[in-house]
Amino acid sequence: MMLERVDHIVYVCDHLPTGIQHITHLFGISPVFSGRHMAWGTHNALLSLGGECYFEIIAPDPENPIEATIFDFQNKEEDRLLTWVYRPESIQTCYEYGHTIGIPFGKIQSGSRKKVDGSILEWNISDLSVTLGNGLIPSLIDWKDTPHPAPNLPQGCTLKSLKGIHPDAQSIKTKMTKLAIEFELEKGKTPMLLAEIETPNGLVQLQ
Repeated sequence: MMLERVDHIVYVCDHLPTGIQHITHLFGISPVFSGRHMAWGTHNALLSLGGECYFEIIAPDPENPIEATIFDFQNKEEDRLLTWVYRPESIQTCYEYGHTIGIPFGKIQSGSRKKVDGSILEWNISDLSVTLGNGLIPSLIDWKDTPHPAPNLPQGCTLKSLKGIHPDAQSIKTKMTKLAIEFELEKGKTPMLLAEIETPNGLVQLQ
């Protein structure tokens, strides 16, 4: 799989400090608190996975306990990798062509966040509440004219591989190939996303 356009992978948990503690123990590097998503009722922490790629831990925000969140945190068995986000050459072209071949990406939305230094991150992203292929078909992102955030995050980890398992693997792979998204998929009973990450603690396999 070509990893250059994997923008970030999303790890969900029900309590952010606990999630940070768990990932710090696994990786040997602590993710840094990033910010709050007021419209989603979530907050997150991030660390770099090398280049323009990062690892995101996302959890419900107890200071903003709205009912509607982008992910269903109530109906999951454990903390896990939920999905990933792809950075195409043209988000609009990828979005439109996806709809013609049966990949109904969520509506493209604008987002922004003020960083600690006062600068503004801005991006366009397909609606994260639209889950495709049990999270194996990625959402789309474009950072517009904003420098990618990964180089300013805690360093020391590298994404080595990313693949999915799904009962309908061939159908999903065929659609993603038409979009020129290279992604390794294997047929299996339970859908899941698997990542291999090189860390100061060695190679970590996460699902």
